[in-house]
Amino acid sequence: MRPAILSMALWLVLAASTGSCVGGTPPAGEGHAGEPRVTLVRIVNRNWADVRFYLTRGRARSQLGVVTSGATETFAVPQEFIGTEDLRLVADPVGSILTFESDPFQVYSGQIIEWTIHNKPQHSRLWIH
Repeated sequence: MRPAILSMALWLVLAASTGSCVGGTPPAGEGHAGEPRVTLVRIVNRNWADVRFYLTRGRARSQLGVVTSGATETFAVPQEFIGTEDLRLVADPVGSILTFESDPFQVYSGQIIEWTIHNKPQHSRLWIH
C-alpha cells in the first residue's frame, strides 16, 4: 500500500510542475508581466461535416481553422478583435452551401469563448468564460 501512495504523490508533483509549460503559451488569464493575456476560442464540432471557422466583426474576417466532425479544437483570438463589439463566429461546413453564425458577442483579454455546434444551428450554444 505504501508504494502506491508514494507513486501517486510523485505523479501529482510531476503533473503540477509540468502542467503550465505545455505548448509554450501561458494559459488564458496568466500573461507574463507586460504581455496581453491569451484569449481563446474552443470549438466543439458536433456537426456531421468538417467545418471551417471564422471570427468576424463587420466586414473584417479572420479564419480560425478547420475542426473535423466530432472533434474539439482551440484557437487564439487575433488581438485586433479583443474588446470590440459585435463579434460573431461563423461556421462553414465543408461541402455545403449553407453557413451559420453565432449571436453577436464581445470578448475581453483572457476570456475563453466556447461554441458547440450541431447539425441544426438552433441547437448550437455559445459560452464566454
